[in-house]
Amino acid sequence: MAIDWCFMGRSAAIVACCSGLLVSVWAGDPQHHTLSATLHELELTKDAAAASDEPGGKYPTIRPQEFGAKCDGVADDTQAFETFLHALSSQSRPVAGVISGHCKLTRNVGWHAPPGAVLQGETVGGLKPGILCAGSSAGWCFIISGGTATAAKAAIAYDAEKGAKQVSVSDSSIFGSGDYVLVTYGNFSDANAANLFSQGQLNKIVSKASNTLTLAYPITFPIKLDFRTATVQKLEVTNGLTLKNLTVDASSSTGRQSGMLIAYFSNADISAVNARNFLAAGQTGVAVLDCDDCHIDDVHVGQISNTGLYLYGLQHSVVSNIQAHEIMGDGVEFTWSSGSTVFNVVVALAPKSEARVFKTTGSTDNTFKNLTLTGGQVRTGLSFSSGTSYNKIYNLVSTKSASCVWLNGTGNNYNYFDGVITNDCNIRATTSIKPRIGYSISVGRTAPYVDVGNTFINVDGRSRPYVAVINASNTISYRPPR
Repeated sequence: MAIDWCFMGRSAAIVACCSGLLVSVWAGDPQHHTLSATLHELELTKDAAAASDEPGGKYPTIRPQEFGAKCDGVADDTQAFETFLHALSSQSRPVAGVISGHCKLTRNVGWHAPPGAVLQGETVGGLKPGILCAGSSAGWCFIISGGTATAAKAAIAYDAEKGAKQVSVSDSSIFGSGDYVLVTYGNFSDANAANLFSQGQLNKIVSKASNTLTLAYPITFPIKLDFRTATVQKLEVTNGLTLKNLTVDASSSTGRQSGMLIAYFSNADISAVNARNFLAAGQTGVAVLDCDDCHIDDVHVGQISNTGLYLYGLQHSVVSNIQAHEIMGDGVEFTWSSGSTVFNVVVALAPKSEARVFKTTGSTDNTFKNLTLTGGQVRTGLSFSSGTSYNKIYNLVSTKSASCVWLNGTGNNYNYFDGVITNDCNIRATTSIKPRIGYSISVGRTAPYVDVGNTFINVDGRSRPYVAVINASNTISYRPPR
């Protein structure tokens, strides 16, 4: 029996809705104490059930089928699914959205999620829930976007080139350090739309001086920001999201669709999310953008033409138990993120892939543990580039790449490695590196050299492994493994 309790104040009515039967018990009722005890027992029973693994947990649930969706993998569920998402955002009290079966979407769908939103799949009869991406156009099959634009907006005062991290604005007084902002190259009509991310680049203000804002991430637009149209607008990130047990599958897609994008949240719990069969050129499986204090766990991506899992702008977050296989592009990309922990990652590129297994750019003060990376024997296992510094890397196994570890670009300083095992590949740095004293790299027997600072050093032509140690003077010495 479904029971929904509504407590309307301490001395007002307690209303129990039981299968359509309305029972009202007033505080002044002579039988109040006896009946309220019974109600309390029922409430405890309801709380215990909520603590179980039932779909929705402690919240009432709604499903796409209630709005006309069949989710049988055959019928077009797009319109009903959009109505379901709108209803999920329009409730006056917390409600969990539950997806069962395979909901077929014939166009890209976006959801601007409210704070604390819950969306999860329910496995029924062994059939895992999913979204069948059957669109014919490019873009993201399913977008879950937080973020609310505020009225605080200033025009760009001077042109800003791609790659810049400073912009001059007409009025900086409306911004403060730590504010999230949306940097746009033109005006847009709906700042709170589900495709908010496509309207501009989310960024964060590090500091300001006079009317110049220093941003956390470089501007990535393909064209310069024109002061006549570009703006900077303050954005409030949405607090709270639970997304669990959901797969996006593009085996029915006829367009260049990517899988699922989640953007602009804090305190998000994203787990058991999968993407597969996104094989059209240039497509990505799952992307999480700009997430503060978020937990991303148990993500599986497979048969992806471009990047398997794309993580951008994570702050103080935890990423765990990631599996990516048969990826033609970069397996995992971890970009402009800081203060986060990434552990238990297994990535295997497709044999003909010419990409990097695990790529990180501009990321600082992160910890990486237990990475197992298998390349396509063309490029790089673990790639650090453009200001990736002060990171700790423990227990890395990298095999079958042109370079097992590659420190590429400027500013890759003070990264600490411990427990690195490489096979059938090399370790190299194309620019000077400043590692922490005493870190060691164990290199498999088939690796012919270590390349540091553009200097090739032949270290071992024999079949036994060796250990290369960076000394206090930033020179390398070699010793047999202990």
